[in-house]
Amino acid sequence: MIPTELAGGVALGWAIGNSDSANVFGTAVASQSIRFVPALLVCAVFIMLGALTGGHQGIATLSSLTSQSLETALIASLASAFAIIVISLFGFTASASQSMVGAIIGIGVARTGLDPAGLEKIGLSWV
Repeated sequence: MIPTELAGGVALGWAIGNSDSANVFGTAVASQSIRFVPALLVCAVFIMLGALTGGHQGIATLSSLTSQSLETALIASLASAFAIIVISLFGFTASASQSMVGAIIGIGVARTGLDPAGLEKIGLSWV
C-alpha cells in the first residue's frame, strides 16, 4: 500500500473512532462502570476482531453498488470521513456505514453506474 491508499482509511478510521466509540462505551464510561482507557482498548480489540471475522460481508455489499477504482475509493473514504467529522463538530453522532454508502452512491451517480439492487438490499437493512 502506498500512503495515498492509506489516507482514506486513516481519515475514516479516525472519524469513526471520534464518532462511534461513544456509541460503544459512552454510557459505561459516563456512569463510571469502566474507565476511559480500558474502554478504548476493549473497543479497539473487538472492532478489529469484528472487521476480521465479518468485514468481508460489508465489503461485498458495498462493492456491489458500483465499480471502484483506487481514486474513487479514496474519494469515497475521504468524503465519508469529512462528513462524519463535520457532523461530530456539531455535537451529533454519525453512522459510518450510512456516510460511506452515501459517498459511494454519489460516486455511482456521478459515473452513472449505480446498481439499484444493491441499494435495495442496503435500504432494507436500515429499516
